[in-house]
Amino acid sequence: MTQRLSINEYSFHEFLVQFQRAVLQGYRLNLDTNETFPQKYGDHLSVILEPPEEVSVEKTAITQVSAESNTEEPKEIKPRKGILRKQQQE
Repeated sequence: MTQRLSINEYSFHEFLVQFQRAVLQGYRLNLDTNETFPQKYGDHLSVILEPPEEVSVEKTAITQVSAESNTEEPKEIKPRKGILRKQQQE
């Protein structure tokens, strides 16, 4: 299990660079608690990011409908290898 990531910087530019790297690695910003909410104390910027979530991938089948005929052809979609990250609900 991945732990939370803490970013502490005095430069706003460096803070954003570190924040962007973490987001690209799958870390998420949680604005629901004071503990993980971004903070600014004078020149010091701080945030705690939630770790990426691993989502299990299940096989699903979709139905492809042809516009020319009304026949339905089931098509199986194979899961991609690797970890898929769950998108944060808005």
